[in-house]
Amino acid sequence: MVTTGTPQFTGEFCKQFDVGHTCLVDQPGEPGYRAFGLAKVSMLTLLGPSVWESLVTIARRWREIASPKAGDVFQMSGTFVFDREGIVRLAHHGRHPNDHVAHEKIWEYLDAIG
Repeated sequence: MVTTGTPQFTGEFCKQFDVGHTCLVDQPGEPGYRAFGLAKVSMLTLLGPSVWESLVTIARRWREIASPKAGDVFQMSGTFVFDREGIVRLAHHGRHPNDHVAHEKIWEYLDAIG
């Protein structure tokens, strides 16, 4: 997990939710996010129709509310799965705030690479 938050907030988040893997914080300016082609979102997109979808998702998945409270809200997220050789096996670039890969799909990729 890589966030745009502070080390303190990211550490607290990962501890609180027992993330189970290393949690990292990108540097100011998000060079790591840029390296993976993750764009910033416009205010229109941030407050667009996906917000209503997000509210429904949050209502269903309470954990979403507790995401790190620091960082760049305009930075789109992404999901990447790498195999042991460093080859990207799953690359998903979020297009709006509610665009996430289902956890089941991530586990499918992880199980496939062992």
